[in-house]
Amino acid sequence: MDTPPTKRVRFQEVENLLTAHVFALQLVQSDPRLMRTLARGLRADPGIVRAAVTRDGMALEYASDALRADPEIVLAAVMQEGSALRYASDALRADPGIVQAAVTQEGSALRYASEALQTNPEIVQAAVQQDGMALEYASDALRADHGIVQAAVQQYGSALEHASEALRADREIVLAAETQEGSALRYASEALQADRDIVLAAVQQDGGALSYLSPVLQADRAIVLAAVTQDGGALSYASPVLQADRAIVLAAVQQCGMALEFAAPALQADRAIVLAAAKQDGEVFDYTAPEWLADREIVLAAVTQCGGVLMDAAAALKADREIVLAAVTERGGALLYATTDLQADRAIVLAAVQQDGTALAYASNALRADQGVVLAAVTQRGDALRYAAGDLRTTPEIVLAAVTPCGTAIRHAMSPSPNNPQLPREWTPDVLDGIILAALGQDGDALRYIPSELRDFRRTVAAVRTTPGALQHAGALAGDPLVVEIAVRGDGSALEHAYPHIRADEDIVGVAFANCPGALVHSLVHRHQEIVQATHGNMETF
Repeated sequence: MDTPPTKRVRFQEVENLLTAHVFALQLVQSDPRLMRTLARGLRADPGIVRAAVTRDGMALEYASDALRADPEIVLAAVMQEGSALRYASDALRADPGIVQAAVTQEGSALRYASEALQTNPEIVQAAVQQDGMALEYASDALRADHGIVQAAVQQYGSALEHASEALRADREIVLAAETQEGSALRYASEALQADRDIVLAAVQQDGGALSYLSPVLQADRAIVLAAVTQDGGALSYASPVLQADRAIVLAAVQQCGMALEFAAPALQADRAIVLAAAKQDGEVFDYTAPEWLADREIVLAAVTQCGGVLMDAAAALKADREIVLAAVTERGGALLYATTDLQADRAIVLAAVQQDGTALAYASNALRADQGVVLAAVTQRGDALRYAAGDLRTTPEIVLAAVTPCGTAIRHAMSPSPNNPQLPREWTPDVLDGIILAALGQDGDALRYIPSELRDFRRTVAAVRTTPGALQHAGALAGDPLVVEIAVRGDGSALEHAYPHIRADEDIVGVAFANCPGALVHSLVHRHQEIVQATHGNMETF
């Protein structure tokens, strides 16, 4: 069945737009990967392709074969993203100048170079200096080249994995590798993995390198001490004898409290060890006896590091003012675990809400009605307004303090009527306006909580300037050209929320498109959906 003449004309307009040079140029300047959606002829246009690859070299994938063989285009691409070399023609992947530029930008691009250039010392040297792991793609001869391998392991120690067997047994090379990355020791020859000086250097750089050692060296006290001093968790690789060595375990938990997990049971019950662990990381009680949760000094050390530990502390300590104050200072929400008396202690509650405003939820009723406490809470986190006592949720000073960091907190100042929530009628017009504008200036989505009769032009403009997507809450003003234009200037995709007649306005669509080419979909799909589905089914890819 033939397409009706009118539809053919409209569809031709769409086709013209899709293939227009200016449109294509703007499209790739906004998102270079969208070059894949262009007509074949446009992907063969040097100007368009150059604009795309200078912003994202990988867009070279979508260029025509001719342009992937164009030295100027390919050079621009690999200078932006070295790995774009994979999409260059075979001839250019064998071009020293192009490949040099690619590996200088991204060493691993060496994998896409011709075999001949993977044997080129100058090219490979440039590659490994940028990324030592590029050594993997060098020829066997260059992976056995002392200078090149040394450059590689100095950049990335684990590049030792790709060195020749002879160089993995070379003391100078291995030392250079583990100085950069201690765990590179795992790629060294067996002989060097058993060399005490080499091993000591490795664990001093990365204690975790202890995991690659022989049982004999994992039982070497000096080596293990060096390892756990650098990384307490390395205690997990120490021999059982050294996991029961008090000095070693103490060094480990001082560096990483959670290393207590790997200590011998007797030391997990050692008070000094547990205290040292708790001072470093409060969450160590999974690895020790429950009795320590009743030890005041240990719990105080723990909550100073992690306030949430208060949850598991002995009941008597939840009533200890110093401990609770330390806990809520570190984590305001720990107020939940304090006794009722301390939830009514103004200084403690103030410390809690200054750390986390929503801790107001756990304060006594009296303090939720304390203007100073509530003001501190909403200043820290506007959404804490929900926990304020009734009158304070509508006090102008407090509401303004709440909406300043969290515009949508204005919803908590609404009357409780579920069917018709309203902002307080007792507010003067100036107060009302100031609070609404402050909320919208922080988060335009606060517009959704403003009663419809108060969503006037000025306030809606304020909302969409801050958050263009707030246009979805604009009601009838989503059909106002000026409001929509302001929104799409901020984010072209806001066009989605405009009224249909606005989505058909060429000037507004042009503004949206310039800001976000994908916004054109909201115009074209709605205006030409039937045509697109019938004759251009893959429109969504554009």
